[in-house]
Amino acid sequence: MDDMKELFTALSKAQSQMTHAEKGKVNPAFGSKYAELSDVIDATLNVLNLHGLCVIQMPTIIGEAYVLKTTLGHTSGQSITFDTPIVVKDPKNPQSFGSGVTYARRYALSSLCCIAQDDDDGNNANKAPSEKKREQSKREKFNEAVVKLQNPNRMKELLGQHGYEYLAELPEAMFEQFYNDMRK
Repeated sequence: MDDMKELFTALSKAQSQMTHAEKGKVNPAFGSKYAELSDVIDATLNVLNLHGLCVIQMPTIIGEAYVLKTTLGHTSGQSITFDTPIVVKDPKNPQSFGSGVTYARRYALSSLCCIAQDDDDGNNANKAPSEKKREQSKREKFNEAVVKLQNPNRMKELLGQHGYEYLAELPEAMFEQFYNDMRK
């Protein structure tokens, strides 16, 4: 692999600011909750973008198999690409294909960013999902609240005013003031 220092540094910093995807959808077959693709995107994309990272996901065909190509790119020009199989029950049915693509996108992005979600579609080989909920740290709650404000330019500006480049560097004692400044 070529020198990927800038990409991996940026990804590491982005991951330190991410929280798990909110499980807002209920699987009717098992009654358990899971994160939709939009939940995974909400938990990852703004934070990735703040660190000069972008994600491109394109369905393609390799041989006779449907595959999702996911590329993580960095402003330095460095990138990494990996393939995820697209499982389709009926390839002639556009809705079936779309569901397979969505499923692959959700799991590829979650895997890339190392964020958790329940596999309710497979439901862990039909075992009941764990009901344990991870307690969010104060930093995770703060990061989530700031990212939801969706104002990356204001965030970078405020971080710079305080002498920081990344949200992860901000000391806990400054959380409340920083959040209030972001809302202005």
